[in-house]
Amino acid sequence: MKHEPAPPQNPLSQLLIELSRVFAAMPQTSEDERNGYIIALVEMARFVREAARSTQDTGLWEAQLRLSELAYALRDLDNGQVALALRRTKRKAGSAPDSSVKWMKRVSVLAVQYALHQSGMTMQAAAEYIGDQRPDLKSLMTRGKSLPKAIQRWRRDVDSAKEDEFLAEFSKQKIDLEETMQRLVQGPEQRLPDWRQGADNMLARIRR
Repeated sequence: MKHEPAPPQNPLSQLLIELSRVFAAMPQTSEDERNGYIIALVEMARFVREAARSTQDTGLWEAQLRLSELAYALRDLDNGQVALALRRTKRKAGSAPDSSVKWMKRVSVLAVQYALHQSGMTMQAAAEYIGDQRPDLKSLMTRGKSLPKAIQRWRRDVDSAKEDEFLAEFSKQKIDLEETMQRLVQGPEQRLPDWRQGADNMLARIRR
């Protein structure tokens, strides 16, 4: 019996498969991490390029060029070349806040704390559990010596952020992550068996 060839995947499905493949494994070095970003940008640029061809949208043509330029700019860092878009901006006054990347990782920690709280722990106990399981996350701290205390402080800082402040975006990210975990645990699909499993899975994937 002759088997019919599988129908070709649509471009969006192909993109999602490639992104899942690229980021499935935890990077071992900063070079591995940067290479993952480069591959992801190249795949997104290809996706946008195909959309530009089918729609003849000049904005999409420009978008795929910009995505490709960013991928090449990241690659050039391996050769010591720093593109203008990647150069550090000098602050006019005051000390620089902690980096956005660091705050993004802190928000992931807060999402784990939230999930542990939903599983029955107090917020303090959840913070202490995270500190016991991942003492290496002290690398996200910039002051103090206690990771549980730092986690509680991060939550206060993010929760109290006003709309026009630096941390406002991370307050929104925290809410989005908490709502996403709630859907995964309690939604119709229920992709996670319980809050504790969801918390442990996410905690294991947070990079320093």
